[in-house]
Amino acid sequence: MKSKVSNNKYLRRLAAMMLALCLCVTLLPVSAYAGDLDGVPENASSDVTADIADQNGTDSEDPAIANDAEASDPELMNADEIMSGDDVMNDSEDVDLMSGDAEAAAKDASAAGEGDTVSGDQEEDRTSEEPAEVPEPKKAKKLKMSGYSLSLKSYVLVESPLTDKSAPDRTWIKGNRKSMKVSWSKNAVKSSIDGYIVLRRAGKEKVYKQIAKVSKTTYSFTDKKAKKKNVDYSYTVVGYKKEGSAIRISPCAKWSKGVTSASKHKNGYKAKINKKSADLQVGGTVTLTIKYSKPKKIYGKKSFRWYTDNAKVAKVSKGKVTAVAPGTTTIRGITASGREYKCTVKVVGAFKPGKPKVELDYSTTSNIAIMWKKIKHATSYDVYCAEAGSDDYKLIDNVTGTSFNHEGLTKDRLYSYVVQARNDNKGFTEIGSKSAALDQKAVKTPRKTRVASFPSKKSVKARSHCSFKVKITAPDGRKATLQKYNGKKWVNTKKTFNLPDGIDTETVKITLPDSWWKDSKTKWRLSIPKSSGATAYKTGALTLTTKRYYQNPKKYVQIKNKISKHGLSYYTAPVLVNNSSTKKDHIEAMIKTAYRYLGDRYVVCQSRAPGKGVDCSGLVMQACYGAGVDLWPSNPYRHRSPAYEWESRNIAKHSNLKTVPYKNRKRGDLIFYANSNGVVIHVAIYLGNNKIIHSALSGVHVTGMGYAYGHVCKVKRIFN
Repeated sequence: MKSKVSNNKYLRRLAAMMLALCLCVTLLPVSAYAGDLDGVPENASSDVTADIADQNGTDSEDPAIANDAEASDPELMNADEIMSGDDVMNDSEDVDLMSGDAEAAAKDASAAGEGDTVSGDQEEDRTSEEPAEVPEPKKAKKLKMSGYSLSLKSYVLVESPLTDKSAPDRTWIKGNRKSMKVSWSKNAVKSSIDGYIVLRRAGKEKVYKQIAKVSKTTYSFTDKKAKKKNVDYSYTVVGYKKEGSAIRISPCAKWSKGVTSASKHKNGYKAKINKKSADLQVGGTVTLTIKYSKPKKIYGKKSFRWYTDNAKVAKVSKGKVTAVAPGTTTIRGITASGREYKCTVKVVGAFKPGKPKVELDYSTTSNIAIMWKKIKHATSYDVYCAEAGSDDYKLIDNVTGTSFNHEGLTKDRLYSYVVQARNDNKGFTEIGSKSAALDQKAVKTPRKTRVASFPSKKSVKARSHCSFKVKITAPDGRKATLQKYNGKKWVNTKKTFNLPDGIDTETVKITLPDSWWKDSKTKWRLSIPKSSGATAYKTGALTLTTKRYYQNPKKYVQIKNKISKHGLSYYTAPVLVNNSSTKKDHIEAMIKTAYRYLGDRYVVCQSRAPGKGVDCSGLVMQACYGAGVDLWPSNPYRHRSPAYEWESRNIAKHSNLKTVPYKNRKRGDLIFYANSNGVVIHVAIYLGNNKIIHSALSGVHVTGMGYAYGHVCKVKRIFN
């Protein structure tokens, strides 16, 4: 029994000593483990532990022994309880168990721990030697890709997207009655993705939201939630690949947009591109447009987008193609429904210019002036000259204009000229073919008269000033005459112009006579006689259309020079106005026509020529014709029918006649009368000063405002 108690006590002391030693080792600074410091061996702690183990006959590295000891004695407690026991801290046998070498090593290690002070610089060095932490990859569910704002259901590795080879090239849609079917191209490399994610944007939303995730062998998806009428649904598709707990995505497929077939406006399924091919030189541009043929109404300015297969050859923005470098590329226009329209663009460095045709401008005994028309794609012209009998043409000048004056020549000598166009474009050069030779002696030859900027047609408002400026080459102090075409031949007018002296180009102002506007359409030209220094010249014809001086606003009845009978046989009063007539002229023409019926008998349902009888509405229709106003559909032919006896009621309802208050009535207004039930039964023309002209039962005459069978109910104005 005593032996068992002694053994238990011995084990408790051993455990306490081992714990104390472990605490001491823990308090040692880092440098004590790194190597020899202040005479302490690198394996000091392990030596001490080994000595204790040898004294007790126990291997300190075997955890099974410690566990067995703890399990065999239920009185063993945790470290805090052991350290607080009086029998451990006050018993001299605990110290005796430590060998002399171990005790010395422990003291040296403790001293080394107290004396080892680490400076701040040393601490920084240790910190820098520690391995750097790897940053967490940036993840997000909301991000921007290919210019689109996306919202996905999985976290996306933002900084490591997939390549273009993992993205569908484009998408297209077809709207069913209550759904949208989205399809996409099969160009993505299957091995680079795990599947596709379909994203949608509805109406005015700015973010494409994930609506489906499908396998990499699926190339369409039916969106059954796209049911709202007249709402634009836009779609894009991305390829994705799993990467741990997140995914990587490809660039977005080209967008498509449409509506369900239940909507009022349909999708643009059929369209046409204005050009299927185009040739450009570097720096040149061409504008491509797409027009829908079904439906004809364009879906919208943003209903299609443009792409180029090779931006190094040509780039495109809003349909405008700009050539960048020689080569061939395809410009693609994608409609909202996903249909694709192509234009093949071929780019060259510079176009080859055409062949000029050289003409003589004039010559003297010492110089020869030649000219030619501007050649397409030419930036300048090389002028070559050879003397008579020689084929040795020498370059004498390079000019940007279309004329050349060769000075310092020998009198009566024959010279030959050739012109060659060239195109120098952004470092590229193309030279055209040489012109045919022009042979000319250095003798006096009149200069060819030329007139530029003389218009071929103009539309000018009547009663206004009509003039324009022209450029005349070789005016030579001559007197030019303005001619007018009378329907059979050209005749001189009294309008003449004194041209400047000299044979250079001068600007001259041409003014037409003040009476030019009396005819609705006329033809004019300028005639220049021959002189000693210049040839004669006649310009082309100017067709001058006279715009009406007075016209009603568009929402009211329009004034015409001729009244159409619409294929029906009935009398219409002649129009007494023209394009130069004023508003007052129109009112007086209306009243003058009405006065032609003064004294005529009243005939119901009639609107005939003067002397044959009219009723109230028949008189008003003929008076309006005289002023160039047609009150269609009211007309004399229809008025003959008993069903249209009360045409005054239809005129009162005419939507293109302005209704004015009775107190604001003016000369030329229509005055309508109604019976006691408020129904229109009569119409008259107001003359002013409370007088009217009308066709009543007693015939056509001028009376006061009163009417025996009704009261004034409405006033309509024809001329506004």
